[in-house]
Amino acid sequence: MGADGPRVARILDVRGTGLSVEYYDYTDKTVATVPTSAAAKIVPRSCPAGPLRQAGARIVRADSAEPGNEPGRCLDGDPETMWHTAWTNALPGYPHELVIETDRDVVVAGLRLLPRQDGNWNGWIAKCALYASPDGKSWGAPLAEAVFDRTASEKTVTLKAPVRTRHLRLVAVSGFDGQPWASLAEIEAVAE
Repeated sequence: MGADGPRVARILDVRGTGLSVEYYDYTDKTVATVPTSAAAKIVPRSCPAGPLRQAGARIVRADSAEPGNEPGRCLDGDPETMWHTAWTNALPGYPHELVIETDRDVVVAGLRLLPRQDGNWNGWIAKCALYASPDGKSWGAPLAEAVFDRTASEKTVTLKAPVRTRHLRLVAVSGFDGQPWASLAEIEAVAE
């Protein structure tokens, strides 16, 4: 939605270097054409539903969340929204965790984690561990651990062997520069 109302965008010219985007504003019924630049970023409005979302995944537990950045936002398919731990009334430190439950068994070979995509790196996860449980209560040892670089690109936590489960637990072990927060734009399973 634009400042004055809803807008629809479409690509006008993809030949050579003439890429431009046309915006139609339904409020004042005007059209504006804006050329893109190397710095411009076209972000998809939604991500395709992967195994977790197809299986009815939901967050059933999070150690912390900032109002407006609830845990379910990292499963909504929109890379522009995010889960973020609290920062206004409390600053709970690491580790942080999300527990995911699905409606049916999912075979998982890993997790794809998309850091927040708004140009701010607060809450980017540096190290994490992934667990699975048959009942959502007993977790055992981590199935995988991962250390990430400090970029906005999608990260992958890869399991040694695929696992069939309805319950996953992602533990963010640490962030960058001693920050106490964790955040994620999207989380999805890597299919077998």
